[in-house]
Amino acid sequence: MTRLAIPAFVGLLLAGLGGCDDMTQSRPAPDFDLPLLGAPAEGLALSSLRGTVVYLDVWASWCHPCLEAMPGLNRLRNARAAEGFEILAVNIDAEPQDAVDTLARIAVDYPVVSDPESWILAEYGIDGVPTGFLIDRRGQIRHTVRGFRPNELSDIERRIGVLLRE
Repeated sequence: MTRLAIPAFVGLLLAGLGGCDDMTQSRPAPDFDLPLLGAPAEGLALSSLRGTVVYLDVWASWCHPCLEAMPGLNRLRNARAAEGFEILAVNIDAEPQDAVDTLARIAVDYPVVSDPESWILAEYGIDGVPTGFLIDRRGQIRHTVRGFRPNELSDIERRIGVLLRE
């Protein structure tokens, strides 16, 4: 079966099987300014984090691997925040309240913005969630992480360390 024969929603479900890609060339991370989840009057732009190493985490409340990743990502963020690392999560639920309800059960310390129209999927070329992007201090995407497996957290942390030392 070719990839084109797989409907998009199946691709989203299969993303939990991914891994971390090495990027030989960096590319600029497309900027966005999306409302903070639970505070739609306040927005957060990716460009406001320039000078910080950012893990951009794209997730949905119905995605089990996304939810499984959140506690580990939160620990990683808290361990490296003083060094200039931040996680920015983008939720793509059509109903933002679904994400608010999820975060009531799985609390995180990093900012979460809402993209109910899933603009980020097309802009970043995402075909499944969770998908993460490691962005350097200059705003360049240096690594892409497709899916989530708990044993990959140490590799993600190693890559973050490299970017923090640059």
